[in-house]
Amino acid sequence: MDKSKMYALHFQQQHPVELLPFVRLMEGPKTQANAVYFYNRMLGNEVRWVSYHFDKESEIISPDNAVNSAVKLLMPSDNASQP
Repeated sequence: MDKSKMYALHFQQQHPVELLPFVRLMEGPKTQANAVYFYNRMLGNEVRWVSYHFDKESEIISPDNAVNSAVKLLMPSDNASQP
C-alpha cells in the first residue's frame, strides 16, 4: 500500500481496494489543519474540493493530475460509440 493514497478494507477481506482520488485528507491552505475534502467539479484543469469540516476553509481549488486522469477514465470515449 502507498501511504499517500486512501483504501477501503472490509473486515473479512485481506486485500485493500484503492479508492479513486475523489476524497482526500488535506491540510487547509491557511490553517494547515487536516480535513477531509471531497471532489466537487473540474474548473478547467483545476479541481474544486469542498470540506464540511471547517467552515472557513471549506473550499480549495488546485491542480490535481490524479483527479484529471480519473475523470478522463470515467468520461465516455468517442470510440465507444463506433462499431
